[in-house]
Amino acid sequence: MRSDERLLAGRLAGLMYLAGAAGLSLVLVLPGPGRLETAVLWTICGVGAAWGALSLGVVPWRTAPPWLIHLSATSGFVVVGVAVWAGGGVSAPSRFFLFFIVVFGAYFFPLRVAALYLLGCCLVHAVPLTYDGSAVSAGFLRELAVIVPAYLVPGAGIIAGKALLIGLREDTERSRARERRAGAAQTALRQVATAVAAGAPAERLYELVSRELAELVNASGTGVVRYESATEAIVLGSWARRAGGRYEPGTRLPIRPGSELERALTESRTVSTPDLPIGDPVVERLGYRTTILAPIRVHGRVWGVLAAAGESPETLALESERRVTEFADLVSLAVANAEDRAQLAAQALTDPLTGLLNHRAFHERVAQDVSRARRHDRSLSLAMVDIDHFKEINDSAGHGAGDRILVELANRAREIARTEDVLGRVGGDEIAWLLPESEALQALSAVERLRESIRAEPIAERHVTISAGICGLQDAQEPERLFELADGALYWSKAHGRDVCWIYDPDVVQELSADERADHLERSHALSALRALARAIDAKDPLTRRHSDRVAELVGRLALASGWSAERVQQLREAALIHDVGKIGVPDAVLLHAGPLDEAERRQVQQHAALSAQIAEEVLSPEQVSWIACHHERPDGTGYPQALPGEQIPEGAALLAMADAWDVMTISRPYSAPKSAEDALVECLAAEGTQFTARACAALLSLSRDDALTTTVAEPL
Repeated sequence: MRSDERLLAGRLAGLMYLAGAAGLSLVLVLPGPGRLETAVLWTICGVGAAWGALSLGVVPWRTAPPWLIHLSATSGFVVVGVAVWAGGGVSAPSRFFLFFIVVFGAYFFPLRVAALYLLGCCLVHAVPLTYDGSAVSAGFLRELAVIVPAYLVPGAGIIAGKALLIGLREDTERSRARERRAGAAQTALRQVATAVAAGAPAERLYELVSRELAELVNASGTGVVRYESATEAIVLGSWARRAGGRYEPGTRLPIRPGSELERALTESRTVSTPDLPIGDPVVERLGYRTTILAPIRVHGRVWGVLAAAGESPETLALESERRVTEFADLVSLAVANAEDRAQLAAQALTDPLTGLLNHRAFHERVAQDVSRARRHDRSLSLAMVDIDHFKEINDSAGHGAGDRILVELANRAREIARTEDVLGRVGGDEIAWLLPESEALQALSAVERLRESIRAEPIAERHVTISAGICGLQDAQEPERLFELADGALYWSKAHGRDVCWIYDPDVVQELSADERADHLERSHALSALRALARAIDAKDPLTRRHSDRVAELVGRLALASGWSAERVQQLREAALIHDVGKIGVPDAVLLHAGPLDEAERRQVQQHAALSAQIAEEVLSPEQVSWIACHHERPDGTGYPQALPGEQIPEGAALLAMADAWDVMTISRPYSAPKSAEDALVECLAAEGTQFTARACAALLSLSRDDALTTTVAEPL
């Protein structure tokens, strides 16, 4: 019984009690035959009137427990039975108050309960047979023969009429619900169609579809998923009512055999799972227990699915499956239109041979990314890649071979490029590669992998090489200038032997045709690379700002104290500038960890020394590289990466280890407070023979005696 019905029943019961009390009062004051128990009857009148008044104006029937209604109704049996006894038995007119209970029970209670109330009325009416000896002679049995059907027939009619009214009301509510759902679906589809007509980006469109579906079926999470193959799908848009309740757009989902994704694809029908098993990825990762996946069909094939999910099996209503299916059918046309528009747009923006962005589209993208990088003070690099001797290939092997080489170059570039990178064909044999969030040296590493891949095996039965030029945003603030300087570095590469990649240097373009200055330019390039590496190191952790600079300055003084020549001191300083560059390969979560590292994390950190040496091989001498590779070795043989004993550790590496440790001790770190110069000196000298060599400790002590050993406070963030 709903709260409004409970209110009506309670007040109607109160009205019946008041009417009964008033009727019984008239029986007492009007003349008539029979013996009356006046005191009892007046008591019944008072109790009935009091309860009637309370029911009408005091009892909060909306929130009252259901049993109170039944107590009020069943108490009527007692009241009427006592009134009949006190009013003369078979001659008491108060027995006809039972009709109140007949009507009340038949209208307000379910069929079985109402039948019990009707039966109760018949039994109470027959009670005088048990105590009134004149009942049989007075024709009371005849009365019962009439009164029982008089109770049952109207009661049954009321029950049937109410059932009919309830059915009509439910039909009306269902019809209105269907109209609301249809209206909601049409409204949602109109929103989607408007977005398609307005040329909204695909990610915006699929997010809108997801959000509208969630509103339509009251889902906890929704998404649009496209099939990439029979084994993989990709999330194009998603929405959730709570954080962590969705797969981010771009997430790739494996299609497991027998999974809901696989069934929706192969069976081409809606798949509903009311209770996902524990261990299912949707349960473990997103926390949902029920899902509905409806296929989206585009041009006659299953393009993807529209997915709705709920926290529990009761979350999605029974009709949700049908509604998701209907909405998926409606959305299919919008998706087909969006796909067609996207395909036309892609054709207008891409090079038909390679599938890369064409010249105009790539330049527009570079302008957008340069503006964004400058606005947010982020790094960005541009690489220009050119096929060596391409004209000769076309002349000797034909344009077909040249086209195959271009396509293969584009394909391999795609394999190496990151998701956020942008590739474009900007000339006949020239490909441009935009690398957001990358310093020039990081771009060099990526382009070098492409160069090595191209030269490693023949393409179109020919040995092919490429040359490349790279420029970072720090050297060119405008898109046009970025292209000019990257082109300058490219042509420098081609003028100096080809099959090489160079980072732009301020002197490269000016001295492009000066062959006799090649040695100077090569050295200038190396120095430019060192500066880029130092910037990459400093950017990893704000707390290590200028760490490499401080280490380079201190190791130079340690080398001078050890009797090194000025030239070798400068070489050691150059190595110190990039001694930690290998930390680029260490995850930030490990590198910036505030507490002790576990064994796996420690092994990750220890890899940086070897990685630093590998990176430095391109720009430093073998001896400088050995200093970097061994700067974490220890005289007691417990260092890394090779666990060299003290006599095999290069002196430059030992001095670099001392300078690096000194800076770590005396500059604040997340996991320790900085030490004073005196405390740090004591700790370093105590580690002679275990962590540091005797010559390194002697150099440190010499600086201390000359008051040349100081600490530097880290710059505030």
